[in-house]
Amino acid sequence: MSFQFNFSFEDQNISADDPQDDKPSLESKDLETAKEIPSKVTEEILAAEYEVLDVNKAVAIRCLRSKSVEEKLSSLSDDNCIKKTVENHSDLIPNVYEGGLKIWECSVDLVEHLCETRVPLKGLSVLELGCGAGLPGIYALQQQAHHVCFQDFNEEVISHLTIPNVSLNVDSETMSQKCRFLSGGWSQTGSDLIPSERYDIILTAETIYNTESVPSLYKLMRRGLKPGGTIFVAAKTHYFGVGGGTRLFEQYVHNQGDFTVTTCKKITGGVQREILKMNWNAEAR
Repeated sequence: MSFQFNFSFEDQNISADDPQDDKPSLESKDLETAKEIPSKVTEEILAAEYEVLDVNKAVAIRCLRSKSVEEKLSSLSDDNCIKKTVENHSDLIPNVYEGGLKIWECSVDLVEHLCETRVPLKGLSVLELGCGAGLPGIYALQQQAHHVCFQDFNEEVISHLTIPNVSLNVDSETMSQKCRFLSGGWSQTGSDLIPSERYDIILTAETIYNTESVPSLYKLMRRGLKPGGTIFVAAKTHYFGVGGGTRLFEQYVHNQGDFTVTTCKKITGGVQREILKMNWNAEAR
């Protein structure tokens, strides 16, 4: 199946074969509360500011160029996380900016897997954790998901990347009726992030690199998934210099006893990556 961006990895800061292109360890991934971000997009998005992600001939996702967003935000006079990361020439600044503008390889892998295996999404409620550009969530909307909640650590990422990306791919009525956007960390956001009915599908990519944040991520997954629901985790097998990865995460989940975990896809080109699928153990629902 053909799956590629209509621009180079260099343009989007994606490295296909650099083992050091991994997220560094962060001290914390928590904020005191979640913040809901209005979905209204007031500025016109110029064609030169975005490119198209093609997933075979049937699926295409428009996505802002990260450099366009960086340039816009770094020119602002007020203080913001993107301005700080541009000034520091860094993809991540611990507890300030968590790489949300960068399209990480595993988010692309996850969209490809959902498309390849025709995971049913129509009429379902979907939560994307650590969404950044929001590619998997946007794909879910294109597949007629009933509701999609996009969550990321940084408000600026949600406001200036996620929401515009969604607006490039769905109409305003869909955004107002089917989408929710939240910024904030994982530990303190459960009551704001998880509705009483919970979610049918939880999607997340490149979020298990820091082993210290895995417990809060896991608790949110456990709290947010419906009985009979499914979680897809896309990540590198090992994050060099950090210690996290799919094997450690798999072992953590196994030790908790709530979910079964299976590896449903392996990507061996460049840095080894995987798609994990989590389902409730019958006795843990």
